[in-house]
Amino acid sequence: MAHTCDACGETFQTLTKLRLHDCPGPALDAPDHVKKIVEEIGEIGQGDVLSTFPEESVPVETVEALANAEKIQTALPLMSGSPGTGLTERIALQTETGGAVIEYFPQRGWIAVRTVDGGSKTEDRVNEELMDQVQDWQSVVTDLALGHASGDIDAKKELRRELGL
Repeated sequence: MAHTCDACGETFQTLTKLRLHDCPGPALDAPDHVKKIVEEIGEIGQGDVLSTFPEESVPVETVEALANAEKIQTALPLMSGSPGTGLTERIALQTETGGAVIEYFPQRGWIAVRTVDGGSKTEDRVNEELMDQVQDWQSVVTDLALGHASGDIDAKKELRRELGL
């Protein structure tokens, strides 16, 4: 009798193999999962960890597929991990409920570094605000990197302060 993983859909011949498999979780662009992402984006605040994203960097192709999902207006990969890996660690994400700039931090997961409340705003207005937040976050990251390189600031401490962690 075959056994199927509820999270990823992979099928195994034995229950033991099912229990031991390294499940990647649901695809980000799976319709049921997109619904969870939309709900989460509508409720998160700056510094919150997203439970709907995996505990790792994601492939750029995955973000591009998410951009084509229903109820997702924007999904832009903004920052690569190590060069040549095809992974991203920063994403601008806009749904029908709002928007967020999210970034992957090892040992913490994907954190909302900037958010935009959708409220009664038009899709275009939310997108404008999201792009402003992308620029603002990039400015903060640049300032932290320059301050750390010059030895003037403790970048980890300042990052925690910036995100309210």
